[in-house]
Amino acid sequence: MLCALSLSRSALPGRSQLLNARLRHTAAVGPAPRRPAPIRPSRPGARAMGAAASSEADFTAMVQQKNADNPVMVYSKTYCPYCSEVKSLFERLGVNAKVVELDELADGSKVQEALATVTGRRTVPQVFVGGNHVGGCDDTVAAYNSGKLKTLLEAAGVQAKL
Repeated sequence: MLCALSLSRSALPGRSQLLNARLRHTAAVGPAPRRPAPIRPSRPGARAMGAAASSEADFTAMVQQKNADNPVMVYSKTYCPYCSEVKSLFERLGVNAKVVELDELADGSKVQEALATVTGRRTVPQVFVGGNHVGGCDDTVAAYNSGKLKTLLEAAGVQAKL
């Protein structure tokens, strides 16, 4: 035989009873203390991209300088499958690309904003060859398939297994 438990509506406290109980409790013990904002620990391994930059213009200039100084630059995130595909492509071609992992940088979001200013895109990966913006994953693979990537690499003085 099954036991049925029936609760009448009057057995449960009503809204006004709960409010009165809360007011009595607050009067007796005082208001609840405010919680301080949580402090976010810095990510382990987070590092700065280079010299200290403070403004968006500084980060934009830093990105442009890195693109000019390195024949092949890839701005990436470690967990991004499209970034992995681009890095793998350059690896197969024997190209030593300079890779900047934005999610491992302390100022990665600022670097990504600077990239958006330079390229007009907020996505990763962003690839530069010889200081020229190639694009993202699809653009880089298309440039490889069309032979444009080979031309860009040769113009930048980069040897590749093509």
